[in-house]
Amino acid sequence: MKFHFKTFIFTFFFLWGFLFSLSCSRSKSSDSKQPDTLDKQMRREGFREKIEGKVIRIADGDSFTLLTPDKQQIRVRLLGIDAPERGQKYYRKSRKLLADLIFRRQIRVYYDEMDRYGRILGIAFVDTLRINDEMVRRGLAWQYRYSEDEILRKLEEEAREKRIGLWKDSATDPWEWRKRQRELEENF
Repeated sequence: MKFHFKTFIFTFFFLWGFLFSLSCSRSKSSDSKQPDTLDKQMRREGFREKIEGKVIRIADGDSFTLLTPDKQQIRVRLLGIDAPERGQKYYRKSRKLLADLIFRRQIRVYYDEMDRYGRILGIAFVDTLRINDEMVRRGLAWQYRYSEDEILRKLEEEAREKRIGLWKDSATDPWEWRKRQRELEENF
C-alpha cells in the first residue's frame, strides 16, 4: 500500500473542518436553548411577559431604564428588593454595583405587573445571572419587606451573617427612611 500525501492532507483537513463545524453548531444550539430554558423556568414562576434591551440609565440600586430594540425607553424596578435611597448611606455603592452589573449591557427582564409609577416590576438577567438576587447576595439591597421570595430571604440572611455591604454597620431600611422623610416634610 502506497502512501499518498495529497490524499492524507485532504482527508485530514476535511475531517478537521467537519469536526470544527460540528462543535460550533453544538455550542450555538446550547446557547440558543439557554434563553428557552430560562423562559420556561420564569413562566413556571408566574412571569408571563419578557422584554429585552440595553440598559441606558441607572436611577438607583433597584431601578433603571431599558432601551428596547424598537427604541422604546422602559423604566424597570427590580422585583422583591429595596435598595438605599438617594441621600441614604450606601446609596452610591448600591447604584454603582447595579451599574457594574447591567449598564450598557443587553439584558432580559421577566415581569407580570407594573408599580404605581408606571415602572415594570421584574426579574432582570444578564445571561443567566439573576440581578435581583445578586444585589441582595452582595449586601447592597434588602429583600423588600412585602416579598415572600425564600431565595431572597436566605441571601439576605447570609449577607447579614457575613456582614457584607450595608450589613457592615447599622443601615436604616429604605422603607423606614422614606417614612421619616415624609414625616419631616409634613412638619415643615
